[in-house]
Amino acid sequence: MRPAAAFVLTAVLGCSLDRSGLGSAGDTDADTDADSDSGTDTDTDSDTNTETGTDSSCGVLERCGIECVDTSADPRHCGGCDSPCAAGTECCSGVCVDCGPGGACTDGACACGVGLVDCDPGAATRCTRTTTDVRNCGGCGIECDVREYCGGGVCSCRPGLTPCVGFCLDLASNDVHCGACGADCGGDSCLDSECTSDCGAVTNCSGECVDLASHPLHCGVCRTPCSVDRVCVASACHPFVDAVGCDACPCASCEGDYTRCCTYPGAAHAICVHSAAAACPESL
Repeated sequence: MRPAAAFVLTAVLGCSLDRSGLGSAGDTDADTDADSDSGTDTDTDSDTNTETGTDSSCGVLERCGIECVDTSADPRHCGGCDSPCAAGTECCSGVCVDCGPGGACTDGACACGVGLVDCDPGAATRCTRTTTDVRNCGGCGIECDVREYCGGGVCSCRPGLTPCVGFCLDLASNDVHCGACGADCGGDSCLDSECTSDCGAVTNCSGECVDLASHPLHCGVCRTPCSVDRVCVASACHPFVDAVGCDACPCASCEGDYTRCCTYPGAAHAICVHSAAAACPESL
């Protein structure tokens, strides 16, 4: 075939192939891309993208905003998102509770710390130390006598008082036992463990020279003792509670109505005295 005729035949065949749809490789790629772009994307996000609620990425926790939290224990989200507990309470099993001084949420319930016992039969947890609690001395419900205090879990005479003829007496002022058991002043009074006819600046309570402003057995009025859970301050008996969890002041458990932390008169342990008291009690 002549060269000119061959060129004409090739051009004719090329046009016929394009019209039949059997185009070039480049055209095939473009069609494939278009088909891919127009298809439906079936890939979906399996996680729930919400601000609160269950989220598989949080596991057993609950999503609150951007955090995964334990709503059974988190005081900011107690029982549910954005449910904060009030000051002085904690989140226990999804409920805001006050476990009281010495108490804490343990295994989903309020419980007393080491060395403390809950002696309150009510629903609220009220922890106490049976080593120093005058109403639960050595065990729940064991109350000391009005002239006694609790030390080491045993009721004994209040500091400043001495066991004598079966009673806890103040030998510094008792006119029948002045300075020692059986040392009778014979009609005189007793002041600072010595017999005298004049009580001076303090009050004569039938032979006993005492300071009515601070004496626990003669508080404000002669022969008016303070009860076992009260101390004498400024001639008045004021209630106190044991400073749970503290051996000395200051003490965080002295709160509410009992904000004044003091040392028990003549002893070493701390107590929380009612805030109505203007000062801490004095020792005998």
